[in-house]
Order: sequence, then C-alpha cells, then structure tokens
Amino acid sequence: MKKLYYAYLSLGLFAIYIFMTSSSLGRATDDNVGNTGAPGESTLCSNCHNNGAYGNVTVSIQIFEMGTTNPVSFYIPNTVYDGRVTVTGSMGSPLGYGFQLTTMLNGNTPYAAYSNWASNVKLKAITSGAQAGRTYLEQNGVTNNNQFNFQWTAPTSGNISFFASGVACNANGGTSGDRSSNSSLNLSMAPSLSVTSQVTPVSCFNGSDGSIQVTVNSGVEPYTYEWSDGSNASSFNNLPAGNYSVTVTDGLGQTYEESFTLNNPT
Repeated sequence: MKKLYYAYLSLGLFAIYIFMTSSSLGRATDDNVGNTGAPGESTLCSNCHNNGAYGNVTVSIQIFEMGTTNPVSFYIPNTVYDGRVTVTGSMGSPLGYGFQLTTMLNGNTPYAAYSNWASNVKLKAITSGAQAGRTYLEQNGVTNNNQFNFQWTAPTSGNISFFASGVACNANGGTSGDRSSNSSLNLSMAPSLSVTSQVTPVSCFNGSDGSIQVTVNSGVEPYTYEWSDGSNASSFNNLPAGNYSVTVTDGLGQTYEESFTLNNPT
C-alpha cells in the first residue's frame, strides 16, 4: 500500500509539474505572468522552450490597414487595424503553436484595445502580480494554426510598442522538444498632412500668366494632387482670372483641400 501511495503521489506531482511548466492555455491564463519581452517581465518563453528540433523559430508581428494585407509603418489616431502574429519554425513539422502578445504605450504604460480576435486566440487581463494592469492575447489552447489574428484600435497619440513571443511545440504537454522566440514592433503616430501654397496673380487685364504652387511640408509619401480642372501636378500654371481648388492626399489617405481666387486686374 505504501508503494502504491508513493507511486500515485509521484504521478500527481509529475502532472502538476507538467501543468505548471507547459502553460498550454497561455502563460497569462495559467500563471498570471507575461513572457513577451515587454518591460518589467522577468523571463521569456524561450527560457524553457529551448531544446526542440524545429530550428530557429521566428515570430513576426504585423499591423495592416483594415481588410488588406498592406502593413503600416505609422498609425492614424483612433483607427482600427488588422493585426497578426505568425510563428514559424525553420525545420521539421511542429505539432502545435502558441503565442503571447501585449502592447505598451510610450514605453511602459499598458495599452490594449484589442477586438475581434480569431477562434485560436483569447484575451487575458492580469489583475494581480508583477504584470497587473496589462492585457495579453495568447493562444486559445495549443493549435496547429501558426497565425493568430486580431483587430486593434490605435490610441489618440504616443508611441506604441508590440511585444510577442511564440512557441513551436511537439504537443507533449511539457516544454521538452519545443522551440521559442520573441520579437517586437514599434509604431509612431503618422505625421499630419501639412500643405502651404503660393499664388502668383494675373499681371494684366484678361491675361493668363497666373499660377498656384502647393508644397507639402509633412505627411506620408506618396502625395497626389487633384485640381479642379482634373490636372494632377503640384503646381497650376498659365492661369487666367477665376476660381480654382486643389485636393492633396498623402499615402495614408489624409487629405488637404484649399480654394483660390485669381482676380482680373483693372
């Protein structure tokens, strides 16, 4: 009986060990901690998941214009974007994948604003411990899908940093045979579109030597110009007296409109 008791005790302790080290439901869910590499986190997933046969694991974080696969390098305040974390092993065929993602504003202020995450993703808000106040996205159980999709709403201002870790695993319930890595992505607020103009009036009565020149001072390239007559250059030359307008659009879709009147001299 005593041997049987110790055998069951050993099995129980081993099961607890596996549960505590595998975190198959996610580190925030299972253990109330983050392992993404964000400021204030003490460990990474790779501290444990580091001896598998899947080669170098890469973790990519991408933020796209909604409904597209166009990655952004700036954000427009209060705009909703599509987001994706992809975990890829360079060797072998992992049986499952996991990830964890968190977002920080201006270095160390937690910022979440996640929505519409995929079925293999779940959200966990940590309310106690070293990472209290942070919100994490992580796998909704081990999945054979190496892409984790979500939507994210940009803040009104500030610098944003995404931190993510990813695991390619053999789904044995422990950390042996797994490989992990982490990455980060920084986004700053898009510079607002700023345009100035210079008008040269018509010099003679019923003449046609007026001109309008617009100059973009800030924004995101490329810039397009649409004048009231349908032309698309940055300047409008050889103009008679009359009313004109221009719309300037930058690469993020920000627009600037201005109207002009060239008077006919006496």
